[in-house]
Amino acid sequence: MVAAACLALLAALAVPGQREAGSLNRRTEVHALATGLGSAARLGHALWQAGLANAGAAGGAGTTSVDRAGAQARFENGYPAAADVTRFMDAAETAAFVRSGGTFRHRDVAPDARCAVRYAPPAVAGGEPLLNVATDGC
Repeated sequence: MVAAACLALLAALAVPGQREAGSLNRRTEVHALATGLGSAARLGHALWQAGLANAGAAGGAGTTSVDRAGAQARFENGYPAAADVTRFMDAAETAAFVRSGGTFRHRDVAPDARCAVRYAPPAVAGGEPLLNVATDGC
């Protein structure tokens, strides 16, 4: 009886700690992905500025074939389009996420949970890309 009570007490103390550790892990992965997306956007922008992208009609729309896989990536206002920003990243950086457009939701949370990063290229030429990080649902 005493042994069972000790085990129950240990379980009651360990389970919330384990849950919090998982949440902390997911929040850390979301922030790491946001950093990676920002770096990928800056890399794409640097390639665009160097003239390796075809500047299109709208002051920065165009394509380039300078990415990790040799495929083409679209640009919007000088930055990689949301659908193509991951072409400038390693696949392992996004492995823990489910992607829908420019939103990357952590795969270990419910579909409606706020545990994600949203990337969008700038809305106007000369602007900065948008990175929204939500971790309150991790």
